[in-house]
Amino acid sequence: MSRRSIAIWVMCLAMVSLVPAVRGQTAAEPAAPPSAAPPQTMSPPIQLLLTGCLKRANDGGYRLTDANGVTWLLSSKSVDLAAQLNHSVTVTGKPTVVAKEQAKDQANDGSSVRSLQVLTVKMLSNSCTR
Repeated sequence: MSRRSIAIWVMCLAMVSLVPAVRGQTAAEPAAPPSAAPPQTMSPPIQLLLTGCLKRANDGGYRLTDANGVTWLLSSKSVDLAAQLNHSVTVTGKPTVVAKEQAKDQANDGSSVRSLQVLTVKMLSNSCTR
């Protein structure tokens, strides 16, 4: 082999050995194994607006059935829901998790039951009939 062909081979080997370094890895460094857990995504807190008749729940709390027939169990640390009892209202709040037993107690007819932490309430009418 001539000196020129040896130089070309050495150059090719040098270039091939630089490829992993250019990609941010060394030849001795194994690629990171894929994570077993799926990536976590963050979503903004959801705030809902519901309209319906505010009633007493079976457990002594409060409930509202919306126009779609979904019963919402309402709770609040900042809003006096008792002041709007048996009124047509619009509430805003954040959905929360409802216990299965509590949902079963509230929806004897098999309808859907959800829970809402109420942030605001607005009375639309002082009765539930229009």
